[in-house]
Amino acid sequence: MISIVKPPFDASGLNQPASVGSIDPDVADWLGEVHLRLPAEFDPACYRGLNSIAERLPDDQLFGHYSEIGRPNGWRANSLATREDALALIAGAPSLLDIGGDSGVPDVATTVTLQVGDPISMLGGRRFAAAVSSHQIQTVPDFVQHLNDVGNALLPGGLYLLFIPDKRYCLDHFMPITTIGGILEAAIDRRRASGWRSQIDSLTMNAHNDSLRHWSGDHGVPRDLTPKSLRHSLRFADDPGASTTPRIRRNWFFTPESFRSLARLVYDLTLTDLRPIRVYSTLRNMSEFWVVLERLPGERTGPKRGSPDVWDIDSDSDPGMFVTVRRKMTPEELAPIGPAILSADESEEDIETRLAFMEAGVAAHAVVVQQARNNPPPALCRPVPGMKRLLISFLRRGPSRCLLGVATADPLYFQPLPLPAEIMESHAEASGLAADDRYVYAALSGIHGETLLVLNREDLSFDGLHLLRSGEDSHSIAVRDNWLYLVSTGTDEVIRYPLVDGVPGGPEIFWRPDDLERRMDLHHFNGIWPVEDGFLISGMDQRGIFFNKRRRKSAPGFIQKIPSGDMVLDGLWFPHSVMIHNDRLVYVQSGISTVNIAGRGVIRQIPGWVRGVCMVDDWLMVGSSAGRRGDGTGRYAPFSICGISRCSFDGLTVDGMLDLSYWGNEIYEMLTLDT
Repeated sequence: MISIVKPPFDASGLNQPASVGSIDPDVADWLGEVHLRLPAEFDPACYRGLNSIAERLPDDQLFGHYSEIGRPNGWRANSLATREDALALIAGAPSLLDIGGDSGVPDVATTVTLQVGDPISMLGGRRFAAAVSSHQIQTVPDFVQHLNDVGNALLPGGLYLLFIPDKRYCLDHFMPITTIGGILEAAIDRRRASGWRSQIDSLTMNAHNDSLRHWSGDHGVPRDLTPKSLRHSLRFADDPGASTTPRIRRNWFFTPESFRSLARLVYDLTLTDLRPIRVYSTLRNMSEFWVVLERLPGERTGPKRGSPDVWDIDSDSDPGMFVTVRRKMTPEELAPIGPAILSADESEEDIETRLAFMEAGVAAHAVVVQQARNNPPPALCRPVPGMKRLLISFLRRGPSRCLLGVATADPLYFQPLPLPAEIMESHAEASGLAADDRYVYAALSGIHGETLLVLNREDLSFDGLHLLRSGEDSHSIAVRDNWLYLVSTGTDEVIRYPLVDGVPGGPEIFWRPDDLERRMDLHHFNGIWPVEDGFLISGMDQRGIFFNKRRRKSAPGFIQKIPSGDMVLDGLWFPHSVMIHNDRLVYVQSGISTVNIAGRGVIRQIPGWVRGVCMVDDWLMVGSSAGRRGDGTGRYAPFSICGISRCSFDGLTVDGMLDLSYWGNEIYEMLTLDT
């Protein structure tokens, strides 16, 4: 008889960030050079040169051709042709961790081998610039714990190169693709060995392992499942000595697309510090694909430790997470936090009122947002001709029905912007928005990298979709004098592209900070706004966030002018969405849910993580998001709604609020369409 005991849920082990140490300059130089030589997943010039059919296609059709024809047929779209080419990406690593010992890396003094399942403590605290594994990750019992183990063994900014079998072209062909539910279940159960299901399936559902036959469509048939064969499999699974066949149980089954999605979800859930930066598709007649993960340059705040009387599971409070752990705080615990969250010009009565609002909001928040998310909004009066519009971009994390939407200020009205199905299916985020006289531009991120969506400004009809080379984790954008300026948060740069009839040309670096150690997210630049002789740009020093242990007295956010680099403001908490109106600097501090108007005052009643501002007539329109960490300490904002607030620019008050929870979780940017 098999007894199954499920331990009580405990989130304390889901995320165990390693302590951050200093990086040797030589290691930093090597990591910077590796990032520069990482090939793009899709290189239009390479794809055109390798495939004669694509030679006659214009640039704006190449990616669509690759998605529909090239990738399913295993056509190469970058410079990586063999496993050796992929291994060359980490050649010369100052220190290398080989997980499993059979990756094919040269046996040099800087290489240390660790077997899957060996405790990370065996390394004695040693940290590595890179790690590599070959056909190992599908065998680990706990996917999340494996990523955390590797992340703890990597230096900040270190890379993890994985060779992963594509289930479609190997003996796992008949296995179901792994889901996020299975991965989270293993993490919550703290699984340390393969379960009975994976053991039995591995013995009874195998296909042949000839990748050439799989690519030709010949998958064979799974083993004949009979009571006799099942009893045979159970005996093998239960008795290590019953067979001389290696007892390798595969627990996870991936395709390139499914791995990208799952790894990004685990990263977005803050369960690991490793994020996918490259997922190279399986090439024809091969049985594996190649992945590059990057360790964050510092620690992240994930689920925290707590006793059962302090923590509860609140699955409704955060639509972006499958399980949200929220700390119950007493008024006594909230009291000392108030003066730090709120500005010094507030009275004690103001602080007490706000804290009471925060505490009361916890109870009502889940019900209100859940109802709004599940029920379509009631019919609203449609905007009349001549009514001024604003465009809203959404980050599609968690349940989301919208990528871009159009709203009006008076009356408050919203409708999603219809986009081609291919764009909705392949893009997860819309961030920066900008416009010129003819076109509206939106920076998108999806499964194939960074793209620029171009719309006709008059009627917002689709005009084109273009790949943006060089940028990574694109945030805000600006247009000036037929140039598109893009804030590349992932590389700490502002990149510009010439615009010819709305089509971006080749990129060039417009500005990067003088203290840039490598092309990585060290300053988290985000908002950008044109001013005389340059731009204003907002950001936050990631090293200050991660290495100063989030001390409030050293808030790392800032606004500065580029390209001069002159500091305008510093000591801000998570600044975003910088703009100028009536010669006043307007910016938000997302970490404390405020809108600041320089020289006038602060708007405080915004319900959630504040990001995205624009002016419509005399109204200051402000976006808010649900489920984002709100104060730099890891707690979630007690009361947060995805929506837009209509504010009085002069009166510093919130006049109206439109709840957009039905359409999404997070707003990034807002742009006035009609002047």
